[in-house]
Amino acid sequence: PEPPLTRIPVTQNMHSRLCDMHNLSKVVRWCLGTLTKSRGKRPFEPFPKGKETVMKANKIAKFFNYGQRRTQLREMSMHVKCPLVHPHVNVNGTRVTAEVRVLSQVVMKERAIKSIAATDKSTQLMIGDETWIFVKELEGIGYALSKYIYIVQTEKCYTGAYRLIVYLNIRELLHREGKGVPMFVEPVSTEPPTKRQPVKYEDLTEFGKQAWSRAESELEKRIRKNPWTVDEEVAMFGDVRLAKEQKRYLDIGAKLDILDGESVNHVINEFQDYYDETQAYKASLQTRTNMQERNSKHQSSTHASEFGHFIQESTVEEKQSQQANKVIAKCVEIITSDSCEMKWQTWLEAHGQSKLKNEDGTIKNEEDIHAIDLIQVDIGPYYAEFIDKTDLGNREDMATCVAFLMARLGHNMAESFNERQIHVSNQVRTASRTSLKDDILEPTVLLRMNSDWVHERLAAYSSVLEHINFDVESMFEVIDE
Repeated sequence: PEPPLTRIPVTQNMHSRLCDMHNLSKVVRWCLGTLTKSRGKRPFEPFPKGKETVMKANKIAKFFNYGQRRTQLREMSMHVKCPLVHPHVNVNGTRVTAEVRVLSQVVMKERAIKSIAATDKSTQLMIGDETWIFVKELEGIGYALSKYIYIVQTEKCYTGAYRLIVYLNIRELLHREGKGVPMFVEPVSTEPPTKRQPVKYEDLTEFGKQAWSRAESELEKRIRKNPWTVDEEVAMFGDVRLAKEQKRYLDIGAKLDILDGESVNHVINEFQDYYDETQAYKASLQTRTNMQERNSKHQSSTHASEFGHFIQESTVEEKQSQQANKVIAKCVEIITSDSCEMKWQTWLEAHGQSKLKNEDGTIKNEEDIHAIDLIQVDIGPYYAEFIDKTDLGNREDMATCVAFLMARLGHNMAESFNERQIHVSNQVRTASRTSLKDDILEPTVLLRMNSDWVHERLAAYSSVLEHINFDVESMFEVIDE
């Protein structure tokens, strides 16, 4: 039988990281004009035209949520073949991208709204053709941006390296010489089905161009708002979905002054610290094992051995540094090679996951798969197999390296999901009812709400968990119920 690997503690030394969902959502809101800023108690760069347009769309949605108007809108939509989705009112403005949703639903109802407005002279429905054009332009830009905010908000697993990818994708989207933003093909109807087509910057109205420019400027600000961490650089090198293009991403990041161009050194130094800690822990296990034997020896020989051990340790530290460099280099080399050769559709099918699809439901071609498509993929099985396939002589070190990478890949880009769970639970489980403080109440709620997910992860990582010793994890405290 194969010898078991040492059960090492997960000493993460993780760097703090801020939620990026609201950071990104402000790009959309600044573009629409609904995000207000001030300097010296005066409005800073307001966009009244955009804000008025969004408020107008919201008033229209609200108008059709009273009495018989809802039924009237539905019947007219069926008559003129508009999509039957009903406009939802953005009540308090707290939901991320809610303003874009209102714009989208009002645009889809344009023909039905115009038909009703021809006989109903309500001021809420009075909107000119130029304003309708601007509503559609704002909706197109907002829709394109909100796709990425939704990606962050839904908190896919293993997104530790994806923040840079998301920002670079948005930056490419807003490039004025690029493909453009997806706007509805007119007329928006059910026959033929609703479609979108890219519209370039140069084809927009002056107001549309202003909204686009505001999105560009705010993105450049937000991309640097939360500094990039070493953990994200580590995740970039260790993510099998991104490794084949890691050099391109890192080069772009350096050119944009997001990264300092020293990512390789940062990763090596970070792993060196982690590797030293795991080696020290393994040495402590050996020390405890041999303690009784050492105590039985003569005092003089003990002094001699301790002195010799001290000399040996200084030599070991140098060797350890070289070994750590070799381990991380070899691990990243294998991951990069696998990333370049990976056939994702075949791999997904072999591991019981759904194949990636196009918007029309057809299976994506392998050459059309991009990094942003892979954000939903559960890559856990790859790393479990990575350890199993490593030869016995190197398996101990590779398991240490995988644990180092996975801790950083596991980071999410937002805390919104947990925030919502805590908010909902506060309606039932309060501190006064449970006699628990927040530091205990919130973790127990999250564990309970995520219990199914925890069991799924346990099954996926059963082989990796064998190498982790949770008993020595100093970050956790066992609480008697």
